[in-house]
Amino acid sequence: MQTEIEALRSRAMQELEQLAGADSLTDWKVRYLGKKGEVTALLRGMGQLSAEERPVVGSLVNQLRTELEEAYEVRERAEKEAVRGQRLETEMVDITLPGRALPAGTLHPLAQVIQEIEDIFIGLGFSVAEGPEVELDVFNFEMLNIPKDHPARDMQDTFYITEEMLMRTQTSP
Repeated sequence: MQTEIEALRSRAMQELEQLAGADSLTDWKVRYLGKKGEVTALLRGMGQLSAEERPVVGSLVNQLRTELEEAYEVRERAEKEAVRGQRLETEMVDITLPGRALPAGTLHPLAQVIQEIEDIFIGLGFSVAEGPEVELDVFNFEMLNIPKDHPARDMQDTFYITEEMLMRTQTSP
């Protein structure tokens, strides 16, 4: 039985050294250390041994299982490092390249709707005229011949800027 264990050990170690790739490594583990593996078969076959041989063979099989698991872990780590090293070489980033420009953003949704409406009316033949947000007193009342004492010119009824107010805002810091 000891010769079988030694033959299994040497065969498993030889195969482990010759493996290439993560898939073959997994197949090796299933073949030797899995539930239906060869080491498990040795443990199941211990029921046929005599009572004196069982402890000796059991310790040898457990020692074999430990050695194979350790060798598998070492090989698995080495395989992962090799894959990681290869991936690092292929995915290398040149840090001297300029960064990517971030998108500048978009118009506010209301501004987009206003532009769409303007485009519709321009298509119909209209034109878009733009002017100041607040009109001066001259354009609101005087050019329309509204007298100075007219109720529409009361301060609480109308928002407008007089020329005097405009002059004050332009000269103040």
